[in-house]
Amino acid sequence: MPKGEKVKAILFDANGMDREIAPLADVAHIPDKQIYWLIVSGQGAGKLPHPADEIDRAAVRLGGVVVSDDRFCFSVPVAPNEGGHSEDAMILVVGRNWLLTCSDAPLSLTERYLEHDTGETLKGSLTAPALAVSLLLAHFDEFHTHLSAIEEKLDTLDEQVFRSRQRHDPLNTLAVLRRRAARLRGLVAQHRSTIAALDRPDFGPAVCEEDRHHLTHLAEAYHRLVDTVDRTRDAVLSSYDLYATRVAQNTNRLLQRLTVITIGVGLIGAIGSIFGMNFNLGLFKAGERPFWITVAVMAVTALVTLFLALRGGRR
Repeated sequence: MPKGEKVKAILFDANGMDREIAPLADVAHIPDKQIYWLIVSGQGAGKLPHPADEIDRAAVRLGGVVVSDDRFCFSVPVAPNEGGHSEDAMILVVGRNWLLTCSDAPLSLTERYLEHDTGETLKGSLTAPALAVSLLLAHFDEFHTHLSAIEEKLDTLDEQVFRSRQRHDPLNTLAVLRRRAARLRGLVAQHRSTIAALDRPDFGPAVCEEDRHHLTHLAEAYHRLVDTVDRTRDAVLSSYDLYATRVAQNTNRLLQRLTVITIGVGLIGAIGSIFGMNFNLGLFKAGERPFWITVAVMAVTALVTLFLALRGGRR
């Protein structure tokens, strides 16, 4: 075993307890109703361990599905971390009743998959392709979890925008969510060629009809994941449109208020200018009464202007 490489072997037994065993040197004599799963993690970039020791790990990571008489193998990118980054890939080698998964680092996917089902399960009655499909469906669920987190943040942000209660500029948050959605979309797109090859009618001479139904179900789940990614991306763009609309609406309200103030001040200034003209009229010799009349006219003018502005804004 290369330095730094970790190996864990699990035997699923439909007639007994699922248990961890020592890695097998020969998988040709595994009985029916049992599935052997070898989980390998480490930084080695060379050959895979038995029973897939003749397969080049680096070649598998180039993409596509490699098919032989009694096995097929492929790789998929692992789900990203909380920051949206994913630099590892999970290699799956599927035999008749054995499965091998390999990655550079230990995967939380395999750990959670084993934690949820321990003891007596019916996994031993499955075929290895069916077990691989079950693992990939759990793999897709990790992407759905990331997408749901983005949608929850978008819902919170939209609610704040609707109520005009955002304390910070939502544009930075939208940019982060847009970037996360784009990374998820790119990772999901990397599955396309592999899923398409697995769903082909002529795929795999060793795949039985029942396993083909499982692979078709996997392809349908992948298409649903693609639709979810696209909807999340559209939701991010819709949230940006909502924010832009709110900003435009606030700007219009500000301009309306400035317009009302400008008109009111302009009318008052016009009245003041009329009475401030340098003509010797008798009105200007009547004492304080004309002054207060002028002030009242100015006040009424301002109030009428404000009333008309508010009435027009409600329509």
